[in-house]
Amino acid sequence: MTSIKKTIALILTLIMAVGILNITAQENIWSEDELNNYLSTLAEATKDPWQKAIYLAGAENLSMDEDTLSFYLRGYTPSLKTLPKYAEDAAGWYEGFFTNISEYSLEASLTFKDGEVTEKSQGKLKSTVKNAAAKAKETFGQQTVKTALLDMLFPIPYKDAAALKKGALNPSFEQWVNRMGIDEKNAKAYCALLYAQTGRQLNLKNGPHALEYSVKLIDPSSVLTNAEKTTYDELSKVSMANAIDSEELKTDYYDGLLTAATKLRKNENKKQVFTADIDQLAQDEMGDDYNNFLEAFTLEDSFDIFEASVRDLPDYPALDYPKNGRISGNNTGTKVVFKAPKDDYARYIQLRNASNNELIVDLFIRPGASATVRAPKGMAYLLYAKGTTWYGEEMMFGEESLMMKSGNVEIPSSKYIYTLTLEVSGGDTSLWNINKDEFKKK
Repeated sequence: MTSIKKTIALILTLIMAVGILNITAQENIWSEDELNNYLSTLAEATKDPWQKAIYLAGAENLSMDEDTLSFYLRGYTPSLKTLPKYAEDAAGWYEGFFTNISEYSLEASLTFKDGEVTEKSQGKLKSTVKNAAAKAKETFGQQTVKTALLDMLFPIPYKDAAALKKGALNPSFEQWVNRMGIDEKNAKAYCALLYAQTGRQLNLKNGPHALEYSVKLIDPSSVLTNAEKTTYDELSKVSMANAIDSEELKTDYYDGLLTAATKLRKNENKKQVFTADIDQLAQDEMGDDYNNFLEAFTLEDSFDIFEASVRDLPDYPALDYPKNGRISGNNTGTKVVFKAPKDDYARYIQLRNASNNELIVDLFIRPGASATVRAPKGMAYLLYAKGTTWYGEEMMFGEESLMMKSGNVEIPSSKYIYTLTLEVSGGDTSLWNINKDEFKKK
């Protein structure tokens, strides 16, 4: 009987001891918030943005086994071997990629002693995170991943010049159109915008939540204005272009956008950086920098302005610019050099005798050029018209003609070269505006 009592007493003692141990263990269990606060402290202590991202993502699936707290961290691990080939199934690749990097599959733990995290287990956790961060960054840096991420913002519309000539679009651009919700009718215009951007790169140095995209940027407004000018110049040489159907005009304008992009992308352009968050990319949110870039491509407004300018064209066609220099008139005497501003205007100039108004010589100056003629010694003045679309000596630059007259200028003897610098403050000639009735014909 006594032995039975002793056995019962021993069992009760053991039960009490286990209970005390369980209470101690329970006291050592951190809540998820407490663990995440601890991880945030570790994040503050590291300068590596990839490690910071892992710590700040927090922990999930906490469990306690004696003095060890186990949990899972987000390792940003793409697990590329589980994904389909990007070139064959881009949609499946993206879905798997974003699913994988969002998973909390990185095993980690902390051991407690006297209610405190042991130094050894903290060191082990730091090592686990450091290795995972390095692996994630390395994997993000693989060419397949970089290409896929670059294609989300700056897909290359055409593989090469041959594809451009054929109009064969890259699948990555077509996927971008769908992702961004671009109307298929406007796809060609956006193709031009992206084709203008070159030298795309992806920098991972700031971590997954601050991916740095960069391109040699062509401002969207430059693509639009260049296309407007190029297409307008072409249509101005077509009889009755002002009556072309609106949809046909839009086709011409979109072709002009691609022509402009092809030209502009050859320029030396400055690098522009766009910052994006990998979690926002997963939701097809490309970031403020990129949104501002697209919003600057004011396609509808620009087309409306372009169409209005075409409607204002005369029924008759424009002509090619005459050759630069003398058109008719005097070809002996003093060499007179006309220097015009470096702008987009062409200029038609008549040099007339100040005493009898007779034409001495007339000339044409193409945009950005200068011209040289010869004139006899004496007093003269200029009749001066400028514009961008030439309709001949009768109509000159049409309704957009800007016409001016100069004060008298004195042509020296032929021993000298006389230079006239036009449209500059303090220049050789004073000019004032006149109307077309005051511009004398030859």
